Amino acid sequence: NFTIAPPPDTTDPSVTINDPNGGETWYIGTSHNILWSATDNVAVDHVALAYSTNGGSTWSTITSSTPNDGSYSWTIPNSPTSSAKVKVTAYDAAGNSGYDISNSNFIIDEPSDTTPPTTNLIAPNGGESYYVGELALIRWDANDYSGVNNIIIHYSIDGSISWSMISTNESN
Repeated sequence: NFTIAPPPDTTDPSVTINDPNGGETWYIGTSHNILWSATDNVAVDHVALAYSTNGGSTWSTITSSTPNDGSYSWTIPNSPTSSAKVKVTAYDAAGNSGYDISNSNFIIDEPSDTTPPTTNLIAPNGGESYYVGELALIRWDANDYSGVNNIIIHYSIDGSISWSMISTNESN
C-alpha cells in the first residue's frame, strides 16, 4: 500500500509593494497605510513588515505577522531620515517566503509646526507706574510644543498705537 501525496510546495510567494515605494514624505506620529499585493501558488499564510532608516542596510520590525489583506496601518516612528524603506515579506504554510522592498527611499520627517506659541505677560500687566530711569522687571511665560526659540520685547507709551523694541533673543 502506498499513498499518493501532492508534491511538496517549494514555490516562494511573490510580493509587490505599492506604498511607500519611494519619494513620499511621511511625518512622525501620523498614520499611513503600507500597501502591497502578495500571491502564492498555494496561498500566502501571513506577511511581516519592517522598515529601514538607512536605505535597507538594517531593518526594524513593524510587525512579524499580519494577514495578507494588502494593507497595514503604520504609525510613523520618531526616526527622522531621508533614506527610509519598507520591506514586506510574505510566507506560505510550507515556510517559503518572498519579499519586496520599496523601490526608492522615502522621507520620515518632523511634522510642520503650524501652531503659534502661547505667551502670557505676568508683569507688568496693567496699572503699574514706572519712572524714567527706573529698573522694571518684565516677567512672562511662553510655551510651544516644539519649543520657544526666542522672545522679542516691545513697549508702547501711546496706548498700543506704536511700539518700540526693548530686547530681542530673550530666553523663556
